[in-house]
Amino acid sequence: MAKHLALFIPSLGGGGAERVILTIAGGLMEKGHRVDLVVASAGGVYQSEIPNGVRLVDLGSRRQIPLVLKLRDYLRSSEPDALLATPYRFNLTAVWAGFLARGKTRIGVREATFFPAKLRDARSRRHLLKKRVISLLARPTYSAADSIIAVSGGVSAALAEHFRIPEGRISVISNPIDVERTRQLAREGPGLSEDSPQSPLIVAAGRLTEQKDFQMLVRAFHRIVQELPRARLCILGEGPLRADLESQITAAGLDERVLLPGFLRNPFPVLASGSCFALSSRWEGFPNVLLQALALGKPIVATDCPSGPSEILGGGRWGRLVPVGDDVSLAGGIVEAVSRPSQHDRLVARAREFDVDSITDLYLEALQLQ
Repeated sequence: MAKHLALFIPSLGGGGAERVILTIAGGLMEKGHRVDLVVASAGGVYQSEIPNGVRLVDLGSRRQIPLVLKLRDYLRSSEPDALLATPYRFNLTAVWAGFLARGKTRIGVREATFFPAKLRDARSRRHLLKKRVISLLARPTYSAADSIIAVSGGVSAALAEHFRIPEGRISVISNPIDVERTRQLAREGPGLSEDSPQSPLIVAAGRLTEQKDFQMLVRAFHRIVQELPRARLCILGEGPLRADLESQITAAGLDERVLLPGFLRNPFPVLASGSCFALSSRWEGFPNVLLQALALGKPIVATDCPSGPSEILGGGRWGRLVPVGDDVSLAGGIVEAVSRPSQHDRLVARAREFDVDSITDLYLEALQLQ
């Protein structure tokens, strides 16, 4: 039987969570369900990518209390069978709004962040205080949700420990990927020329923040060019550490070798033209970009950070895992990866294990809608 589902996110800006929710929305529509995409404020680079048939509901507020009240009013007027929210601040909003609406809508929260690491990364006393307040509020709020979904086993374990939630209440559901759509997008724009093993293109992607540790990747790349002088590095993404990275690149004499093109609405042509994908993060939840690299058949070298890379790469079966913060191991892994014969078909097959159809079924099951 067709159901009415609502997906609640901050906006349609260019983030991984937004892309995942759009993929889930499309998967639900394919199964014949009615889908509302509820946003705190409309706009963003992904607004034109809303799947056909999905209704956009703009609540028009980012402030917490007005947002709770507007979401409550939406739940009362539209009465969806279930609402799925993400990320964590909006998870709190969803549970509070559901309580105030006092309807029959099941409230599901999706946690994609390895929260203990995010808390430790607070950059100021005020920032830390804010995160601790949210953490304290999350403990009782998450427990009141009808469904709790974690994107990886590592995130589930962290939720159970940090928020004192019984692990039996948490469903672990990996993010989905539409492999064919990803491969189609890779053919829809100019990439960078794919070079030989003697002059490889290493690609990385993510916000330019401390979490992604691109500083360590640049140190690793400095080692790589000692062995492969014609190698290039392209880091896709934008963020607050751009100036720091640019200074580091210049100081290392790598201006001609390292590209920082910023955020690309369609990064897949560049990912497809790379010889290797590198992930240098200090922590993750479930790095979607690894699925995207697998879908394009690209060798991967990733830090074995909490959490996600090891689960996606099968403990190293579908890509090399190296210690967090170890530029020597990352450099060695990349040099080895670009020199190996292509395993394109094997890597694409791994990406297909996270197909939209099966992942969407798991979400419906977790929300107790099938």
